[in-house]
Amino acid sequence: MSPTKFFEPKKADKSEIAALFTEDEGGSVSTAEEDDLDGIISGMGNMMTVSSPVLAATVLQTWVRKVLARSTPVKKVKSKNKGEKDEIKVKKLIFDLNKNNKYEQLVDIFGDEASEGVLLFEPGTGKEISDLDEISKASAYMKADCIFQLVKTGQQYPTSIKSKNGAPYTILNHTPRTANVFSEDGRLSHTVSSLDKIMDEYVTKRSTGGKEDVNVNDLEILNDTNIKEALFQVITYFLFDGTGSKDSDCSADAIMICERTAITFIKCSLAEERNEYIASLYDNLFISLRDKGMNRKISKDITICYPWLYSYNEGGDTKHKFALHIRVK
Repeated sequence: MSPTKFFEPKKADKSEIAALFTEDEGGSVSTAEEDDLDGIISGMGNMMTVSSPVLAATVLQTWVRKVLARSTPVKKVKSKNKGEKDEIKVKKLIFDLNKNNKYEQLVDIFGDEASEGVLLFEPGTGKEISDLDEISKASAYMKADCIFQLVKTGQQYPTSIKSKNGAPYTILNHTPRTANVFSEDGRLSHTVSSLDKIMDEYVTKRSTGGKEDVNVNDLEILNDTNIKEALFQVITYFLFDGTGSKDSDCSADAIMICERTAITFIKCSLAEERNEYIASLYDNLFISLRDKGMNRKISKDITICYPWLYSYNEGGDTKHKFALHIRVK
C-alpha cells in the first residue's frame, strides 16, 4: 500500500524558500545557510510522503533557528504613514506623466509653465531623478520633499507635499520651548514671549476641562495683532524653512496638496504668497501640547519648559505635556 500524500510538494528553488524569511526584513542568506537549506529541500519531498508534514516543518524550523542564531540582527524599517505614502505616490505620478508626455495633465496641476514637461530633482543632492525606482521619501531635514523644474521656463520649485487623505497634516511637530530655534540666538527667539502668552492661555483652558486640541479662534490672546503676527512667523518658518533643531537643508518655495484624486500646487516663493497661504489655513489650525520629544535636559528639570507645560494626574502619577504641536484639521 502506497503512503498517503498530504500534499503534492512544489519543486521550488531554494532561493524561493529563503526569500520567505528575508523579504520583510531586507536581510540575506549566506552561502553556508544555503548549503544547510540544500539538504532540507532535497529531502522534504520524501518526508512529506513517507512520514509527516509535522516532521518536515520541524526540520525547516531547525534551519530557520540556525540562520537566525548566526545572522546579524536587521533593523526593522518603520512602516510609512499615509502622508509619506502619498508623497511617494504623487512624485511617481508626476514623473510618469512627464515620461509619457501627458503634458495636459501636468498643466492641470502646475499651470501653463508645465506645458513642455516637468522634471524632478532630489532636494538634498539636486540630482535629477531619471528612473521611477529612484523616488523615495525625502529626509525629515528637508522642508522640500521634491524639486520640480518646469521645462518651459526652467524655473525650479522646491516643494513641500502635504496629504489630506490621512490624519490632519502637521505644520509644527512636537517642539519644546527648549528647542534650538527658540533659544536666545535662535531664528525664532523674538517670538518666544508671544508664544508664552499663547501657551499660558492654552494651559489655563486645559486645566479647566478644555480639549487637548484647541482651535486658534478659541484663543482670545490671538486677537492681539502682534501676537498673531508672531504666530504667523513661527508657522512660516516651520512650513518652509526649518525644524526645531536647525534650518532645513532644502527650504520649500511651494506647497503641493493631495486630497483624494486632486492635486493642488501653490507657489509660495514670495513673503506675500506665504502669508496668503497661511491666512487661508488659519481657521483650521489647532494648537496642542504633547508629551513627545522628551530629552535628558527636560527629564532632569521639566520646569524649563514653563509656561509650555501642562501637568495632570493619571493613575496617581503626575504626567507632563510640554511639546508644542500645530496641525491643520
